[in-house]
Amino acid sequence: MKHRSEPTARPARAHRTPGSLPLTPAEPSPAAAGPGTTTPPRTEAPARPASEAAESERIRQENAQLKQAIQARPVIDQARGVLMATCSCTADEAWAVLRDTSQHTNIKLRDIARAVIGGTQGIPPPEPVRTALRFAVLRARERRAKGGT
Repeated sequence: MKHRSEPTARPARAHRTPGSLPLTPAEPSPAAAGPGTTTPPRTEAPARPASEAAESERIRQENAQLKQAIQARPVIDQARGVLMATCSCTADEAWAVLRDTSQHTNIKLRDIARAVIGGTQGIPPPEPVRTALRFAVLRARERRAKGGT
């Protein structure tokens, strides 16, 4: 038998339960800290999954759109009133005129409404908007004559 002069050192094994990960020196177990001590709170926020971040961004955008809609609603309602008075049409027909004009000019409905209101204050709408409004009113009258909405 051979005699060894130095004992071989074996690394100490951490106690693990089946299926658990070993503890690293950077993450000591709470029990290793001693009785009565607590682990310090985490200083960084846990990472959110990408889907959660995307959902949060979608909600922010929707919130901004709703705020904008609430601010534009009175202007749109005033423009509907102006169209109802000047074109002898119903509220639904006035809405259809604004929507139709917006779609044919590729201008936001709230901007069309501002142009209509500006017309009552002596500021005529731009020519493309005036033309589109005239045709939208004619289409609304044709629908009314045919019995449609």
